[in-house]
Amino acid sequence: MANNELDRQSALSEVRVESRQMVQEAMQKERPLTIRDMRTINFFMSIVSFLDEFNEDYIDIFLGIPVKSLFAKARTGDTLNIETGYAVQDTNLNIIKKEYRLAHLVRQDTGVFPNGQYMVMYRSYNDLKSYYVSTHILDEDTLALGGYRLLVKNRPFPKKELAISDLLFSYNIQPAEQVDNFTRNGLKIIPNPSRTFKRDNLIYIYYEIYHLDNSNGLAEYTVEQKVEPQEKSKGLFKAIASIFSSSDKKNITITKEYQSAASRAFEYTAFDFKNWDSGPVRITIKVTDKHNGKSTETTSIFTLK
Repeated sequence: MANNELDRQSALSEVRVESRQMVQEAMQKERPLTIRDMRTINFFMSIVSFLDEFNEDYIDIFLGIPVKSLFAKARTGDTLNIETGYAVQDTNLNIIKKEYRLAHLVRQDTGVFPNGQYMVMYRSYNDLKSYYVSTHILDEDTLALGGYRLLVKNRPFPKKELAISDLLFSYNIQPAEQVDNFTRNGLKIIPNPSRTFKRDNLIYIYYEIYHLDNSNGLAEYTVEQKVEPQEKSKGLFKAIASIFSSSDKKNITITKEYQSAASRAFEYTAFDFKNWDSGPVRITIKVTDKHNGKSTETTSIFTLK
């Protein structure tokens, strides 16, 4: 019995070592990692850039792991011990910083799985012009593994000029009852790292505005939100045909005026797309400072299904 248990522990140790090596391999992939003879955990990742109160750039890294992928081999009511982590690497793949977290998950504890996903957020500061962000998830019980590596080209925010953050696409935004990693400016934000939404659900978009002119004690600004279907590339025949066909494509343009006592502000909007067709959608947010006439904008793509 003792020898069998010792052999089992030894074999398990070897597999764990191999899994750790696979974590490093996961950092070298720009798509979900598939590992020989090991179950792969599929997950979504998004990176959103913000500016902190000290005018320092940082990114928030959001991971969304579907519960079905996590517990694919587990029995109902089973628990999992998982490790998630991220690393920032320079373009020579030298690790600049990294962080790991362990979590004990219970499948029946649906309160920790908003929208059927286990959510993880990491925050990272660095001033590299280009760098890789590598992420992984490792199920230490079933030895399943998943990982990504993405190249990020830094887009520093101006330190004094009007600026707008990236858009944070979310399942839901509401006043926060308590502060956690998904709380921003008193709001509880449930991110959607996949940027893919069902058309019959509201789509929430959060963003922040920096360096408004409040020299007279009050900043005044206009926000224009423009949403339109993202055009797909067409062949010559389709391009010619579209010229002579009527278009019933939907577009949304919303313009509102706001005031803020501070030079920073945050906004969010809930959109209803239930009557839209499936496919990619482009949203552009344009902010204009009414005191000095300066404008800035950001554009992003999401998908309706």
